[in-house]
Amino acid sequence: MIYFKEAKTDSKEYKYNIDILTKSFPNDEYRDLKELEYYNNKKDNFTCNIIIIDKNPIGIIHYWNFEDFIYIEHFAIEIKYRNKKMGTKVLQKFIQEVKKDIVLEVELPKDKISQKRIEFYNRLGFNFHYNKYIQPSYKSDSQSLEMKLMTYGNINMPKKFSKIVKTLYKEVYDQEIKNIATIT
Repeated sequence: MIYFKEAKTDSKEYKYNIDILTKSFPNDEYRDLKELEYYNNKKDNFTCNIIIIDKNPIGIIHYWNFEDFIYIEHFAIEIKYRNKKMGTKVLQKFIQEVKKDIVLEVELPKDKISQKRIEFYNRLGFNFHYNKYIQPSYKSDSQSLEMKLMTYGNINMPKKFSKIVKTLYKEVYDQEIKNIATIT
């Protein structure tokens, strides 16, 4: 059985969460750990979950619950559980539970790993969007990154792209956008 358990900052689950996050993502692709702790404690629409299958933690999913969509900030399966269809089962369960459109960022399809990741999301029904999108830097000493957005559900990207990007910049990255054309 798959279920999601919130990883509160003072729990052993939170330590597991940090371990998987830092092992699964480059340093530039996650926020400062003190800031993550603050968000986890103070932002009502942000959730750090660990993923549990048959009483074993197997990964993490961090997401933001916005009015119009869910934004998955981080999703990772522990290395020893990868390539066993666990990620597919977990995301299918997540989609079923949230019952909302979903947005996530992916790296540009420039190598086999990033292409494989995009194909994984495509198989689950996510759509790849070619709009230029810049992920703001998480940390003052890191670079912003060119990424792409993928969506699940009924999001009309030609109409909603600007609104989604503004929401992500303001809520997730704590940045204001005056002119969307300058960043996309």
